[in-house]
This record gives sequence, C-alpha cells and structure tokens, in this order.
Amino acid sequence: MRIEQLVPAEAGWKAVFKEPDGGESLSRVLCWASLAGDPASNAESELVGMIVDPADPARIVAASAAASPGGGAFARYRYIAPEPTIAVAPAPVPTAPARQDTAEKLAKSFLKRGR
Repeated sequence: MRIEQLVPAEAGWKAVFKEPDGGESLSRVLCWASLAGDPASNAESELVGMIVDPADPARIVAASAAASPGGGAFARYRYIAPEPTIAVAPAPVPTAPARQDTAEKLAKSFLKRGR
C-alpha cells in the first residue's frame, strides 16, 4: 500500500464495522488517503479512510484493512454530525465602586457645613 495523498477528514466521519453478533461498532476516520493502484494488475487508485488500528493503537491503518476489537469486518463509512460547540461568555466581573480619597471627602463635608 503506497499512499499518494492524505487529506484531513471532518470530525463526523466514522468507519462502520459489522460485528459477529449482528451489531455495529464505529471508529473515527482521521483522514482520507489516496492509495496508489498496482500497475502490474491494472488496479486503480483507491480512496480509503484512515483510522487508529483497533488492535495496535500505535498504528494508523486503512479502515478497509482493519478489524474491530470484537472481530467485526469493515462495512462502510458513515457521517454523524458532531454536537455543536456552544461557547458561553463569562459573566462580567463587577467593578468596585469608585472610592473617594480622604481629601475629597473632607472638602465635600466642609462645603456641606458651609451652606
């Protein structure tokens, strides 16, 4: 397998594995890869989703060549829209009331008495 080009995948793309018990399991598609075809057998280039290998998390493999931890075989790709991110702005920090300095307080008190 020779990778010709890699393109990042949107966060919602999943590889679907058909499990032996009839269920499904999902694995996130990290990127899409264009695999070179074999000129000797006239095989064309293939577009595959690349996932973290369920059997060896230190490797990234083509989803079509992987098996799920439960022994499921690759079935297809599916897009599941991710939950929207909601950003909440923090509440404004209340400002302390302006404090009057001692000289200003004295001046105001003298002005009030003088009236």
